[in-house]
Amino acid sequence: MRDKRLIHIALYFLLTACGASDSDIEESAVEEENQIPREGEVRFLNLIPDSPDLIVGYAAQQFTAPFAGGSALTSILVGEYELDVVYTDVNGDTEFLVEDLERSLFNEDQDTFLFFGSLDNFDLQIVEQIKAEFLDEDGIEGDDAEIWWVMGATSVPAVDVYLTGPGANLFDAAPVSTLLPRGYTEVSVTSSETERRIRITEQGSVEVLYDSGPFELTGGERTLFAIVDYFGPDGGIEVVQLIDSGRLDFPSPVLPTATRVVNAVSDQLSFDVYFGSTNQAPFVADLNFGAITKYTEFDDENLNTSINVTPPGIVDRFIHESNLDFVAGTFSTLVIAGNSADDSVTSTVILDTRRRITDRSRVQFINASANAGVVNGVLSAPAQPVDDVAPQFANQSLGGTETAILPPSTYDFVALNSFNGTFVFGPLRVELAPGGIYTIVLTDVEGGGGGTTAVLLDDFTSQEN
Repeated sequence: MRDKRLIHIALYFLLTACGASDSDIEESAVEEENQIPREGEVRFLNLIPDSPDLIVGYAAQQFTAPFAGGSALTSILVGEYELDVVYTDVNGDTEFLVEDLERSLFNEDQDTFLFFGSLDNFDLQIVEQIKAEFLDEDGIEGDDAEIWWVMGATSVPAVDVYLTGPGANLFDAAPVSTLLPRGYTEVSVTSSETERRIRITEQGSVEVLYDSGPFELTGGERTLFAIVDYFGPDGGIEVVQLIDSGRLDFPSPVLPTATRVVNAVSDQLSFDVYFGSTNQAPFVADLNFGAITKYTEFDDENLNTSINVTPPGIVDRFIHESNLDFVAGTFSTLVIAGNSADDSVTSTVILDTRRRITDRSRVQFINASANAGVVNGVLSAPAQPVDDVAPQFANQSLGGTETAILPPSTYDFVALNSFNGTFVFGPLRVELAPGGIYTIVLTDVEGGGGGTTAVLLDDFTSQEN
């Protein structure tokens, strides 16, 4: 706005010098302003916990809305538009959740489209806000931050929201808002110059359900904080931070982290795994070849850690050493694979997704076989020729992983050499249930003799595995 005023002032002096009247000057200024594109802003946020990616059609543009992803604010020319919201079902057909909803977009508009409910009971709420520069010609000052809150979580009935300094005691603090499911607040202004911390509790309680850890608000912008369902260890809720450019992760959220360990070192009947020094108790003790542990939570201090793998009870002989990075608030699989005799042991951390999708199955493939080389993993109907199916897991080398979303059904899994198509393993019969989550781990056979086998994990019926 300040630049526009400077243009008007320069235009005034130029026209005055040429003998123009005040009415001529005003008319020229209006014409100049009308040449500036008039645009509103829109954003789409999917808060349906078991939905696939939603596709939004608006103003001849297409937006993808994954769960809790949050699109960036998008500027669109003012006008009359129709809104469509669709998803692709398990058979590949397009299903409409919203069709041809007429909407007007004006120059001052900042509209956020919130998707609540379920695929069968879809609830669209549109939050109509005014862009900051229309409330104050200077917009949001650089050391200020505008914030607002949305309650998208379904696992708690109502929450209190605390926004404090990092060291504040909740007993001495008052919530900035209390939110019911599908509720949202007005925009408020606060300073961005000091560190903040978000804590969410059940209404009337000080027991913390979510803790963002210390972070800094983004100055000069309007930030949306969405409370959503959380699918990491211990479940519950988390907060998603959305700035103008999209989702912004908190630097140090206080969230539990858990991993499971796979012994795929074919010439090691068992081993111990240490996070850090072998002077302490092992994270996993005496893990047999081919075994996969249950998920085990660990402290944040081990998110960036060295791991040491040793024979059981022998702390000074190392099968493998490496530095690994885990992600706070996630499930993961730590694959330790290879052959110790030729010093080919590797370790890989693979993030596991535990969010179920209502009408389809999620299958993760992990290649933990040194003998197999680079493989294509194929899931096909039992009577279907493998050559008729494009591999869902293509060109996976040792430690490689890929996830496929499939219709619930009965399949046969095979692994093929990526270069010549020869069989490496299979078939393995796989029954996929609606909403199921599965992992297929390809490993060497015990002893490292050259064969390959596979383990199927049903993460849907056994959430502790």
